[in-house]
Amino acid sequence: MKKIFHFVIALSLTSIFTACYQDPRKVDPIIPAPVIARGTADFTRYIAVGNSLTAGFADGGLYNAGIAGSYPNLLAAQFRLAGGGNFVQPLFLDNASNGTPYRKQVGLPSATNTPRLFDVVASDANCGVGNSRLVSSPSVYNPTAAPLLQPYTGPPLNNLGVPGIRVSHSKVSSFGRDRAFGPNVFFNNYYERMLNSSNRDISYEDYVAAQAANATFFTCWLGNNDVLSYATAGAPDLPNFLNDMTDITTFTTNFQAMMTVLLANGRKGVVVTIPYVDKAPFFTTVTLAAFQARIQAGGGPANAPIWIQAQSGVRQATADDLFLLTSQGYYAGLYNPTTGLGASSANPITDENVLDRDEVIAIKTRTDAFNAVITAYNSNPNVAVVNINTSVLDALSSPAGFPSFGVTYRSTYLQGGAFSTDGIHLSPAGYAVVANEIIKATNTKFTSAIPLINTSTFVGLRIYNFLCESPR
Repeated sequence: MKKIFHFVIALSLTSIFTACYQDPRKVDPIIPAPVIARGTADFTRYIAVGNSLTAGFADGGLYNAGIAGSYPNLLAAQFRLAGGGNFVQPLFLDNASNGTPYRKQVGLPSATNTPRLFDVVASDANCGVGNSRLVSSPSVYNPTAAPLLQPYTGPPLNNLGVPGIRVSHSKVSSFGRDRAFGPNVFFNNYYERMLNSSNRDISYEDYVAAQAANATFFTCWLGNNDVLSYATAGAPDLPNFLNDMTDITTFTTNFQAMMTVLLANGRKGVVVTIPYVDKAPFFTTVTLAAFQARIQAGGGPANAPIWIQAQSGVRQATADDLFLLTSQGYYAGLYNPTTGLGASSANPITDENVLDRDEVIAIKTRTDAFNAVITAYNSNPNVAVVNINTSVLDALSSPAGFPSFGVTYRSTYLQGGAFSTDGIHLSPAGYAVVANEIIKATNTKFTSAIPLINTSTFVGLRIYNFLCESPR
C-alpha cells in the first residue's frame, strides 16, 4: 500500500510540474473561437416562405421528424448564434407525430440487398373528411374527399412553407377553405390546417403579409410547383389548374407582389431559384438503358427499341426522354418482348409516365424564364440570391458529386444521400446542404459571419426496420 501511495504522490507531483512548466521549444496551438456576427442583417424574427421543400416534406409525406429537419429550422439554429429568436413550426401533436402518409425504406442497399420501400397508409393526423376533391392525375378524377389534417394551434408561425403551393396560387382567396372543387378553386389541406376561423378566406400572399408584420429577416423558395406539378404529371395534354405550367405573366406579377410584401420596411432576406426537374432522381432513375436491359433479361434482344407516346405521336425513346419514377411498374410488362408495355409501337409507354425531349425542353425554358424573375433581385441591396442549380444540383448530378464536411453527396436514388425516398424532396443531409448555401449567400451579401452546419451529422436517408418503424 505504501508503494502504491508513493507512486500516486509521485504521479501527482509529475502532473503538477508538467502543468506548470512549458518547454520553450513547444508552443501549443491557439484555436481561435469562431467569429460570429450578424453583419447588416437582423435575425431577431426570421420567417420562411415556400412550398414543400420549405415545410420539410420528405419521403412523400409531412411528419414531425421531417419538419424538424427542414432547412429553415436548421437555419434558425445558426441564426440564433447571431441574435436570432425562436423559430416556430406547424408540428403535429404528439399523438399524430407521424403526420401524413409517407414512404419508408427498410434495409441498406448493397450488392446483395435491394432496399424495400413500403407506404405507411394510415395517418393519425387525419381528423375528418372535407367535401373538397383533389385531382390525382391529369386523366383520372379522384372522387375521394381530401382529408382534413390535424389543425395547428399555437403561437404565430415562422415556417410558412405550404406543400403544394404555387406562385400562381398565391393570390387565390379561400385557398385554405374546405370547399367543393371548381374552376380555379383549389383546397389545400396543408394550408388549411395553418389557418383558423378568423383568417380562413385569406390568400397565401396576405397570410404571409400578416405573419411578416414584425419579421426582420426572410427566406423565400417559391416557384418549384409552377413547373414541377406539370412535370410529375407527365406533361399532360389537357393540364388543369393544379398541374399546368404557370404562364410567365402570372408568375412575374405574383412573385414580385410576394417580394414586395417580404421587402417591406427595409427587411432583408434570401431567395432561392427553381431547380431543374432533370436534377431530381424522380426523373433520372429509370433510364432507357434500364428498360432495354429488362427486355434482354426477359429473352428479348439487346438494345431493343422502347416505344413511348410523345407529343408528336408514338415513337422510339431516346436518351433525351425522361422516364418518371412511377414508370418502374412497366418493368414487369417488359419481360414479354412482344406484348409488354413499351416493347412495341402498338403498346407504348403512356404519356403520363414519360417526359419526351420536347416536353423536357419546354419545362427547362419555362424554368429559366421564372428564374430570370428571381435572379433579378440580386441587384437589390436587401436580397441575396441562391442559384440552387449551379451551387448544388449540378454537382449532385455529376460523377464527382457534392463534397461537404468529408461526405460526398449525389442525386442517385436511395444511395446518393441527398434525396428522400420520393425522389423529389431532400433527405436530412440534403436540407442541411441547402441551408449552408443560404448561409453562404447571407454571409456574402450582408457581411455576416454565420457558421456553416456540419452536414455529416445528418443522415442521407432515414432507414427503418420492422422492429422500430417510427421516424421519431
